[in-house]
This record gives sequence, C-alpha cells and structure tokens, in this order.
Amino acid sequence: MKKLLAFLVLLPLCGWSGTVTDSEITKMIDDLQEGFAGAISTGVLGPPRCFDKSGFSLGILLPYSPLEYTDPDTDKPEEIPLITPSVYARIGLGICDIGGKYCYIPEKEPVKSASFFGLEARKRLLKENALKPEISVSLTYNSFEIEAEDKDEWKTDWKIKTKGVKLIASKKFLMLSPYAGIGKDWYSAKIKYTISDEPISDKLAERSDSPTRLLIGCELNLLLLKLSAEINKFGEESIYSVSLRI
Repeated sequence: MKKLLAFLVLLPLCGWSGTVTDSEITKMIDDLQEGFAGAISTGVLGPPRCFDKSGFSLGILLPYSPLEYTDPDTDKPEEIPLITPSVYARIGLGICDIGGKYCYIPEKEPVKSASFFGLEARKRLLKENALKPEISVSLTYNSFEIEAEDKDEWKTDWKIKTKGVKLIASKKFLMLSPYAGIGKDWYSAKIKYTISDEPISDKLAERSDSPTRLLIGCELNLLLLKLSAEINKFGEESIYSVSLRI
C-alpha cells in the first residue's frame, strides 16, 4: 500500500510501498500515539517564572520528537521525526498567568481539515528570593484533530486530547534562568481509518493513558529576545524543544 506512513502519521513526504494487515496497523498506532500526545503537549509557554503583576510574552515554540515504530516490512524499529511548530502568547493577570498556542496546518492534499491548539494557566506558589527558587503550578489542555485521505486508497481521522498538571521550579542567575519540573498528563486518542485494499472500513482505535512528565530547561536573556531550550520525558517518549520570545 502506497503512503501508509503518510496515512498513519500524516507526513505526506514519508512513503511506503508495502502491504499491511489490520494487526500491523494496530501495532503502529500503539507505537505512535503516545509520541503524538507528548509532542503536542510539550513546551513551557513564555518565561519559566510567572509575571509579577502584569506582563505579556509572544513567541515561537518548536518541539521535536523522534517517534519510533516497528516497520511491517522488516519487523525492525524505525524512527520518524515529528516537528510541531506553534506560535504562543502569555499574559500576566496578577492572580495568575494565562497562555495559549496555535499551530497552522495547511489544508491541502492529503489533509482535508486540521486543528491544533493548546491552553495554559499558571499560578505562583512560592516567590523567588536570594535563597529560594520560584515554584509555580501549571494546568494545560491541548487538542489535535486532523482528517486526511488519498483519493480512493485510504482515509483517516485523528483526534488527540491532553490534560496536564505541572509543578515547575526556576531560579535566575544573571542572564540564565534554569528550570525543572514534574507533572502528570492524561490523554485520549481516537483514530478512525479506512483502507480500500484490505478492505478495512471505518475502523476505530481508541487509546488513553496517564504518563508522568519530567522536564528540564534553561532560558537565556538576550535583552529584547529570550531563547530557551527544554527536554521532556513523557512516559517512554523524549521530546526536545526550543523557543524564541519577546
């Protein structure tokens, strides 16, 4: 079957010319769905610390996740790079900070419709001083939906939702602000697919889990620009991200 990997992971540049069984598709979905959930929910929006009373931040977030799956042809592990760039904004309201991110996915073949956004609310629990780091708690929500098809060969509909809570500690040292955190995420994935050659029609695969998240990162203050790098461990998945903000 042509473009099987495009069908599964929605990367039209990836192609595959073999045939596949329903059990192999199920195994591939099992391999990939946690990586997708981790990738769309990764990234600290804005500065690692809360704004004092008021503030605003606008930036670009670029997470990278090497998704691993078992190739049905060779039965060997393979890797697909998943990159989910987004723009984000965060505003300080005094009692808490709220932020959001959005990723534009072009609606062109094979993609018919797509939506990807995230929300975050953060509250300071302990204010930073000379001896103590700042500690804050963050609540997050992310939604990823995409529908794609390749003429009469296949079609698929992915819906992934995540909810999470994170405890983040950060400390400023001159131009650097290192931070680390721990959290818990709950995600649900619904993948509906049709393959004309099999034939498989409107098969639904549902998955859910609640992996632990560990993260570590550092922000570099370059006057008007702030550059940060972050590493997340999301269950068994590793996600790497960089962001640039003003």
